[in-house]
Amino acid sequence: MLVITFHFWIFHKWWEQPLSIIPNLLGFSLAGLAVFVGFSDREYQTLLATTKDDKGTSVFLSTCATYIHFVVIQFMSLVFAIVAKSLDFDLDWPAPLDTFVRPAFCVFSAIGYLLFLYAIFSMVAAAMSLFRTVYWYQVYHENPNRF
Repeated sequence: MLVITFHFWIFHKWWEQPLSIIPNLLGFSLAGLAVFVGFSDREYQTLLATTKDDKGTSVFLSTCATYIHFVVIQFMSLVFAIVAKSLDFDLDWPAPLDTFVRPAFCVFSAIGYLLFLYAIFSMVAAAMSLFRTVYWYQVYHENPNRF
């Protein structure tokens, strides 16, 4: 996706996208985590905290870690966008420095936009993780003796 959007993040002010999208996404993420932590009854939360996956991690911790990862990536994307916007000024660099500064900013822009794209795509992983626990919640309430 980064290659497909090459023209945008090289020649345009790419940081405007993350600066307008990421704060809303970050609010959604934190609200989703709060709902996940607080939406179920005490018995179901205990079940999630004690049920281990194949790595020995509780389902509760695994889902929270997915959301925390999502939030950290969004934060990093936002920081890169803020720094890129603050560096958006014209300065006549001396020729030896100009050959370094322009490519360095292109690399910086690539990393920043990659973080933004990764934040967007990791939204699917966070949503699927939450959906998995909501599905288990439904199964748990349909037949609590099964667990």
